[in-house]
Amino acid sequence: MNFSGLPDMLDAVFRDAADSSADGILLAENGDRAPRVIYSNDAAAGISGYSGAELAGQPWSVCTGRAPHDPDLQPFEEAIARRATASAGLRLRRKDGAEYWAMVTLRPILRGQRTHWMVRLRDITGQRNAERQLQESEKRYRLFFENHVRPVWVYDSLTLRFLEVNRAAIETYGYSREEFLGMTLFDIRPAEEIPLLKEHLAQKRGGEDLASIWRHRRKDGTVLFVEIHSYDLEVNGQPARLAEIIDVSVRRSLEEQLLQAQKMEAIGQLAGGISHDFNNLLTVINGYAALLRENMPDDHPMRDGLVAIGRAGERAAALTHQLLAFSRKQVLQPRVLNLNDLVADMRSMLQRLIREDIELVTMLNPALCNTEADPTQMEQVVMNLAINARDAIESNGKITIETRNAEQSEAASADMPAGRYVVLSVRDNGKGMDAVIMGRIFEPFFTTKEKGRGTGLGLPTVYGIIKQSGGQIAVESTVGVGTEFRVYLPAASAAEAETSRQEPSAAGCEPGHGTILLVEDDEAVRQFIGSVLHDLGYQVLTAEDGEHAAEVSEAHAGAIDLLISDVVMPRMSGYELARRLAARRAGLKVLYLSGYSEDTFADGALKPFARLLPKPFSPQELGSKVQEMLSGAG
Repeated sequence: MNFSGLPDMLDAVFRDAADSSADGILLAENGDRAPRVIYSNDAAAGISGYSGAELAGQPWSVCTGRAPHDPDLQPFEEAIARRATASAGLRLRRKDGAEYWAMVTLRPILRGQRTHWMVRLRDITGQRNAERQLQESEKRYRLFFENHVRPVWVYDSLTLRFLEVNRAAIETYGYSREEFLGMTLFDIRPAEEIPLLKEHLAQKRGGEDLASIWRHRRKDGTVLFVEIHSYDLEVNGQPARLAEIIDVSVRRSLEEQLLQAQKMEAIGQLAGGISHDFNNLLTVINGYAALLRENMPDDHPMRDGLVAIGRAGERAAALTHQLLAFSRKQVLQPRVLNLNDLVADMRSMLQRLIREDIELVTMLNPALCNTEADPTQMEQVVMNLAINARDAIESNGKITIETRNAEQSEAASADMPAGRYVVLSVRDNGKGMDAVIMGRIFEPFFTTKEKGRGTGLGLPTVYGIIKQSGGQIAVESTVGVGTEFRVYLPAASAAEAETSRQEPSAAGCEPGHGTILLVEDDEAVRQFIGSVLHDLGYQVLTAEDGEHAAEVSEAHAGAIDLLISDVVMPRMSGYELARRLAARRAGLKVLYLSGYSEDTFADGALKPFARLLPKPFSPQELGSKVQEMLSGAG
């Protein structure tokens, strides 16, 4: 087709260019109301579905599949009126009704007073689909990013500035989105960790960074332990990283508690083993020292030395007693008691222990439940906690001792099952403790007091007694405000209270008369006890262990009035021995000797006719306990 007014050479050039174009090209000239098509290339037919013959003479808008005055074509109509260029991406309709996206460009070709219009159709369906998929992908990513349950953020790899944060990060750290976007990674790290962060970043070479444990600081200053998983990505062509933050503070706390418990258990086992051996040694040392003093004139030149030995032995015995309390291996003699009575009885003594400038307040619940515990050991608990509170107050303070009942509906831990508890609280308004000190207060020999003011065994002793009594101890402290220790002990049932009131009875035996079977694996202890009992007039049968004792009992035709047995022995425990002998000697009385209990009495060994004598003991204590049992009073 010859374009009127165009030289033939230009006509040929236009046709060659149009026919070789992948875009649809149409040429239209002004008609009565709209430019009409005078030429279309093959690509136009392929894109619109209309052949060149179908398009010839038709308004140019026919190639779009839209009516001439469609609102989407209005910009083009305005351009035609102004003889200007217009371009837009439109959703068009092919001849067969199928929709597609095209970039439509309408450009005037002016020559004199005549105007021709070149229409270019470029199919951008694939591009638009890709853009739509990208938008949907970005929307899904944004939805996932924003609603992820864990804090997630993107930061610039070069400046470390936050580029984006999700809702969980805002809620966890307390900063607004605007505040975050004005910060860098350094702003959420404790000052002491910044050098380590710089070193880590300097060594990092990109890629995936998994399971790094760091400390982060919230806006309110609190610190949390976090595990960070981060990955490389690009944002606007710049290197960046996507980081997912996992709060492991609870896990870290549980791990630290487990490590602390294991450490305390290891120390306790060591302390218990040492104390057991020491108690055997002290039984002999203190015992013979006491015997020598009794048989020595007051003016003897060696008497003062023996007195000094005795005092040193008593201090050593007190030390091993505290170690055993911490290690939970001391011999307890529990009974049902009410902590209100115990605290009330101790009040005057406690008042003397604390200074005059400290007020002692007791708040005792009149409806307090009973508990089952060793009253002597519980007095030690109250006294140690009161002394600790006293030492925490520098001047003009107050110590409050409170009792109450507590109901634990669910198990707080394996050591604290659900049930009713009696709570003893000792609270002070002293200087308080920081987290570092609180983490070590139950360690033996740890103390913050100046030299000579404390052994570091007061709180470990409390810890051991409460644990061995089946209870729990909790502590809360704020520096500059004060400290509160809370002791939780299981409430005693009515059946337990009734059992505790039953007293054993037995036929009496004259003091200094009777046959005693003594079983002790430590030869020095056995010889000491044997000599004391012989001096008191008793017939003594001795054995070095349980099996030997069973043989001695079998060979002895007469009565055995009392079995005195060590608890922990090789081959057979004292409890097993007592059960075996009691099966053949009904009503046999038993006096257990023990440096520590090792849970031997947990299953009811302390039945009527059985008592305990903790090591070390004096000759007088041994003689008194034996006479008490043989007379029927014990």
